[in-house]
Amino acid sequence: MSTDQVKKIVGQGAVWPELTNEQVQEEIFLEIEAGSTGKPNQAAELRNIERMLPYLLQLPGIDPKWVVKEVLKRLDDKLDIDSALSENVPSIVAMNAVKNAEAAMGQMSGVANPGMQAAQGGNNVVPMPKPGGGSLPPMGANAV
Repeated sequence: MSTDQVKKIVGQGAVWPELTNEQVQEEIFLEIEAGSTGKPNQAAELRNIERMLPYLLQLPGIDPKWVVKEVLKRLDDKLDIDSALSENVPSIVAMNAVKNAEAAMGQMSGVANPGMQAAQGGNNVVPMPKPGGGSLPPMGANAV
């Protein structure tokens, strides 16, 4: 638009930059992301990554971001994994393991441990079942 058109629409005092085509091109940044309606061999690629993942996850030095990006690429998903991952944050599985370990430690100390409940606390222990007597069941065909 020309400066006169802008002033007519917006009003007096409007400012409109006068740039050359080269100056406009220097200000524009495009990031191209290919779109797809699905690859014809997508099922084969998914099978391959499913077979490889258990081995890849066991290798030391494998970048988790790379693994996730490769899986998402094969799923043809547009999820932005860079904004989802944070450095130095353990996985949810690791956090749950720590929480479960802390809960188990809490049960072994203090009130949960009958041996630490004063003199009679040891009486609250559930006794381990003793092995039963008798003979073992017969083996083989027991046809009479």
